[in-house]
Order: sequence, then C-alpha cells, then structure tokens
Amino acid sequence: PDVLGDEMRGVRSLSVRLGPTRVLRWATALLLSLLGGTSAAFAVGTIVAEAAAVVFRRACLSVAALWALSFAARSRRDVDATDPQGVFDFYMDVWRIFYGAYLCLPLVC
Repeated sequence: PDVLGDEMRGVRSLSVRLGPTRVLRWATALLLSLLGGTSAAFAVGTIVAEAAAVVFRRACLSVAALWALSFAARSRRDVDATDPQGVFDFYMDVWRIFYGAYLCLPLVC
C-alpha cells in the first residue's frame, strides 16, 4: 500500500510499475477466482462422495469458501486503491479469510 514510499526510494514494486488500481483489481480477481474455484471443487466433491460424513464436510467447506468469496467481494467494494488505510483494511480482511481457512482444515481430512 505504500506506493509513494516505494516511488521515493526507487523500489520498482508491482504497484509502482502498473499502478495501485490495476494491481488491486488483479489481486482481487485472483483471490475471488481461487475462492470460487475452491467452493466449486468442494461442491463437486460433495456430489461424488459416497460416505455421508464426507458429503457433510465437503458441503460445509463449499459453503465456507462461498462465504469467504462474498466477504472478500463486499470488503473490496469499498476500497479506493489510492487510499493506504483502505487498502490496509482490505489486507486485514484477507488475513481474516486466511485464518478462517485454517479453522476449516480439520474438515478437509
């Protein structure tokens, strides 16, 4: 988020080279794609699973990934890429999703 500091110090970060708006757009698109793909993969896994416990776990994981996708999309909606505090707040929301994913790991096995 410190594009100005990177520019002043001559750091050629991706945000400096491409601009913060474009980088945030691409990073968000990647995150949302990964969450959507994860949700879809667990949904398909639910269909092909034979054991009821596996069906339940995969369905829970699919819903959790879909919720994370929705949370990230809502959080991103309010971010101005040129506002360091707004970008930082979104970054912290991404960490919340990351920690939530860790809480879901026991359901994967």
